[in-house]
Amino acid sequence: KEGLRKTLEDLDTKHKFSNHDFHTISKFTTPLDAIERLVEDMDIEMIVMGTNGTDDKMDKFYGSNTVITMEKMTNCTVLAIPAEAKFPPINEIVFVTDFIEPYKKMELLSLIEMTRRSKVPLRILHITDHKIITEKQRNNKDRLPEYLEGIDYSFHTLSSILVEEGVHFFANSRNSGMIVFMNRHNSLLKRIFSTSMAKKLGTYSKLPIMALYDSRS
Repeated sequence: KEGLRKTLEDLDTKHKFSNHDFHTISKFTTPLDAIERLVEDMDIEMIVMGTNGTDDKMDKFYGSNTVITMEKMTNCTVLAIPAEAKFPPINEIVFVTDFIEPYKKMELLSLIEMTRRSKVPLRILHITDHKIITEKQRNNKDRLPEYLEGIDYSFHTLSSILVEEGVHFFANSRNSGMIVFMNRHNSLLKRIFSTSMAKKLGTYSKLPIMALYDSRS
């Protein structure tokens, strides 16, 4: 509690947040259990976790608690901020999707609101082994513009490349400011944070990553 009080004092001393109110909560339990209870009890819409990892595993850049929360949280969006993240104005947000499952508007609300408020373009990235998408994928893709009215967005496709590498090279080559994906079973989370890939792709040590919750989970 003393540490939380000091944090509030630091926020008040170093920054002036006229549009924000801050509250501290102390719980004696695991981080995931505490977060899940707060999300349910207080109707939380987004969890923001800023941490740094301590080892060379998949949680190297984001911390084990953050990665576990991103994996397990099924009713709230999670935004992970790595320790090395820089905060210049974001020039674009990359939304990675395979178009296999349809999206519900409620699942995309955090992304839609953030994009509108920040007034930055949204780049919808599809990485595939096939040059032609199925009719189901096309239908799901065609529905997205209904949800993105008033947002500057564009569709992009990469082929003949691993998904985790494609995300890295796309974001790195364009100096993108954030990566967003849907946290579904067998999602990109474990693939892009695999031990070997996390070490190889330094992009993930610097970019905020948003995991949208899957209402079907």
